[in-house]
Amino acid sequence: EMERKNAISEAEKDGRREDIDKINADAEVKQKQNTDNFRSNLMDAVNNIIKDAGNTVVKAVDTDKKERAKKDIEEKVRDHLRGFSRTIPSFLMGYGDNETTLENFDAIIPAEVFLEVTGITVEDFRFLRDGGDYPDPEDANSIKHFDGKLFEPVVFNDSVKEFLKKREDLADYFREDLKEDIFDYIPPQKTNQIFTPKKVVKQMVDLLEQENPN
Repeated sequence: EMERKNAISEAEKDGRREDIDKINADAEVKQKQNTDNFRSNLMDAVNNIIKDAGNTVVKAVDTDKKERAKKDIEEKVRDHLRGFSRTIPSFLMGYGDNETTLENFDAIIPAEVFLEVTGITVEDFRFLRDGGDYPDPEDANSIKHFDGKLFEPVVFNDSVKEFLKKREDLADYFREDLKEDIFDYIPPQKTNQIFTPKKVVKQMVDLLEQENPN
């Protein structure tokens, strides 16, 4: 529009009024071309936005599904590991000694007992502890490596020592001055016997005596 006004102004200044109609006609043609180009570019942009938005939505949904699946798997793993950690005192009670550490924990317990109580094999435990290669679940021809080190040796070994010391301190189940017993430190498991706490045993005996003094 600015170009047309300038051209008309020049034509009037030079006395070329016959050129004004041509200037207007050319300007209208050019304006129509610009409008058509604008509409075409706008439609291309809209189509690209729609296409990209569709791809983005599909990608977002797919990513969200994978993230949810990953979180579900991670939570199951955490639950499994929490369950495994609850079995450690039971193993130490039955098999532990002052030489027990993370490094030889798998060697002191029979493999079948380990599997029955924890729900994982000794080999699974070693893989979590030491790491190793495993097949890529997304590519059967590819191998991945897991570094292991899922357990902190210092924390694990210190905890073992603390439990064994507590086991020694509370070894005499019948000492009257003890206010607790070692079985208070052993979480109950679905796969083994649950120890009856000392205070409950005492209460049972006292109630029996009340009911039948003889």
